[in-house]
Amino acid sequence: MAKLQIWLAFGKRREEDPLHWILILALEGSATGTYYHVTGGPTQGRGYTLEIQDGKRVNSHGISAHYYIGEIDEKDRNKFKAAAQKVPKQRCQKWTVQVLKELEKKNLVASGTGDYWSTQVEASTKSAGKSSSSSTTAVVGQSSSSSTSTSGPSGIGEAAGDWIWDDEHQCYRCWDGTKWIWRSASGLE
Repeated sequence: MAKLQIWLAFGKRREEDPLHWILILALEGSATGTYYHVTGGPTQGRGYTLEIQDGKRVNSHGISAHYYIGEIDEKDRNKFKAAAQKVPKQRCQKWTVQVLKELEKKNLVASGTGDYWSTQVEASTKSAGKSSSSSTTAVVGQSSSSSTSTSGPSGIGEAAGDWIWDDEHQCYRCWDGTKWIWRSASGLE
């Protein structure tokens, strides 16, 4: 049975933006494969979109680096696709990490793969408040950021009642003892 290689590819850096992450599924030695990645978001003034693109060049000029993740049997292609479709759409780097964790649960990649790549996620440099239709809009008690979990304060200056600046969401947040409360410069969101 044919094997499909799983690659994590980084797009070329654009100015100060975080790198774009793409999962690629391709037959060993093939020049083309299937891209799985999330596009859009507040930096582009629209919601996030999952793109699954067949026939894309593995060594595209738009890719700066490839990292081998592992391989799966071709019969598991649909399990890979299902994992990609299951994960909520969000920033490409965070989405990729969550897909890798889903693949771990299905025993399609080595245990710890998602945790390793979560340490490589870059901070967002753009405002998350540019688009009201963005899927990163924070809701009281919820957060799309792993660094701003709903489980409570996790660092210095995050004691209950302290307002702290959240760079990713470009607003203030406060832990009230049970959930995060979000505040923009103009008031509660």
